[in-house]
Amino acid sequence: MKRTFAITAALVILILSAIAATVLELPYSLEGKVIAINQLAGTLTVKTDEDLLQSPVEAMGEYTFSIDKMTNIQMCNQNEIFRNGKVGNRIKVIYHEKGSSLIADIISITTPLLACLIE
Repeated sequence: MKRTFAITAALVILILSAIAATVLELPYSLEGKVIAINQLAGTLTVKTDEDLLQSPVEAMGEYTFSIDKMTNIQMCNQNEIFRNGKVGNRIKVIYHEKGSSLIADIISITTPLLACLIE
């Protein structure tokens, strides 16, 4: 009986720990303009004019996101590569926090519809 209780308690603690770890990496999003790209460091800096962000990591203004091989970059409903990014592009970033870093999960380059039709 004591053994069953101990195993059940351990499983409950393990499940609650997994749920807590998942909750801490909630996805957030913001829109803004690319102001810097560092290919070597794999980062992208975005300037936003949104007053209220869901993320408490940084205050309103400039946000630097880490880009990795898991980051999905899209433009005109097609996948793009990080090298094709340009300063001045308007983008929407879906990201999560890991410690004090912002990790980009999806970057959607928002372009005028006409630009998509020309390509």
